[in-house]
Formats: sequence, structure tokens, C-alpha cells
Amino acid sequence: MQRACDFDRRIIPYQDVFLLHPVMPPASGSTGPIVEHRAKALNGHLRLDWEIEDLLSPRLLRAFQAANPGAVVKETTAGTFRHRDFTRQGKTGLLRFVRDQAALEDVMDVVRLVCALRDYLQLPFNHIPV
Repeated sequence: MQRACDFDRRIIPYQDVFLLHPVMPPASGSTGPIVEHRAKALNGHLRLDWEIEDLLSPRLLRAFQAANPGAVVKETTAGTFRHRDFTRQGKTGLLRFVRDQAALEDVMDVVRLVCALRDYLQLPFNHIPV
């Protein structure tokens, strides 16, 4: 998959294009520190594709997979990070499973993502407990 910022140097990651990764850097006045922080935090595991469900807790994802065999088509691992490709039905089932089974700690990285997005867009988020 080629990203827009890979072929057009005028496009700046986290300024013009939002890139989802398991560790989201805080916004700042300059994109340089954001990109550096992200690269350091991810420790070279940038080759994986990331989707929002990858931010759910490993405990919750393991429980979902145990309860729904066949919902995951493929798993890719890089270091401590794991990406799962879900079937269409698997994604729908995961949403229901999260609604029914997730505790706040299972979705905290999703909450942090929402805070990071709001920070990037300069929207208030201090009412969100992170």
C-alpha cells in the first residue's frame, strides 16, 4: 500500500494526512517532533497496516477470537505489535463483542486515539479521561 505522503513530499504526515499507528504522538506546533516521537515509540514496526480495532486490548481480542473461530483471516506480527485482518462478519461481531464485554481498560488506546485526533484538529478534549 502506497501512502500519499510517500509519493508527494508536499504532503506532511500528521499535518495533511492522518496515519493510524498503535502509538499516537501528541500534537505540537511542528510536525517534526511528532514524526520523530512516533518512529521512536514504534521502534521500527511501521511496516504493519493498522486499523482502529488493533488498538483494543490483547485480552479482549484473544477472548473474541476464542469465542468466534474463523473471524480472523490473517495475523501479522512485528515485535510486540499484532495486526489482525477480520472477515466482514468478524468486524461486525467484534463491534458487538466490544459493546457487550469491554471494560474501559480494553478501549483506552481508542480513547487516546480520539484525544490525539482532537488535539491534531485543535478541538478540546480535556473532558475525556485519559
